[in-house]
Amino acid sequence: MQSDNVAHVPRSVLMLHQRADLIDEILKARSTVFQATSALAAPAWLDLELTMSQVKGLRTLAHHTPATITQIADVLKISQPTASQLVDRLVQGGLAQRTEDPTDRRRMLVRLTKKGQQLNERLRGVWRTRFRHWLERMNTDELEALYRGYDALARIVSAENSGGPSRRRRSPAIGRRSPQHPPSRPRAAAGRGGPSP
Repeated sequence: MQSDNVAHVPRSVLMLHQRADLIDEILKARSTVFQATSALAAPAWLDLELTMSQVKGLRTLAHHTPATITQIADVLKISQPTASQLVDRLVQGGLAQRTEDPTDRRRMLVRLTKKGQQLNERLRGVWRTRFRHWLERMNTDELEALYRGYDALARIVSAENSGGPSRRRRSPAIGRRSPQHPPSRPRAAAGRGGPSP
């Protein structure tokens, strides 16, 4: 019988399968959220007189600034001549500027202008407001669990990017629990996902 077969499977193997299934479910949930936020931002992006490549360049400079042409090319997986042309178009649009690298005058650094920063913040605000609304619909236990997951993931990502060991940050007050007095679930958010809008 199937139950007999399962009983003979080592616990460690079962845990590995459960872990893999959990990761798959997390990726599916992430995809759902990502698609929803992308759909919210789509109208704002479509109103811009920018190509998709320029939008990617704008986002890249928002997260990697200042950057060299080589760095931009590496992030976007494009050739350096293509990256240079992309930067030229952003500069012409007043969204980016080139400056001389103070440590190496042979290199030019690219960063967003104030206009570029404002545009990026406006576009980010479109989905950030909605994302905050979704978070506010979660109950306290769900928020704490999400925070712990995001915090752990952020530490892993930071450690890999810096090449150093991850450090566990101290959780904020919302994550601190007393063994004698565990937090009670808010009545208004007793259902999964919180109250309906």
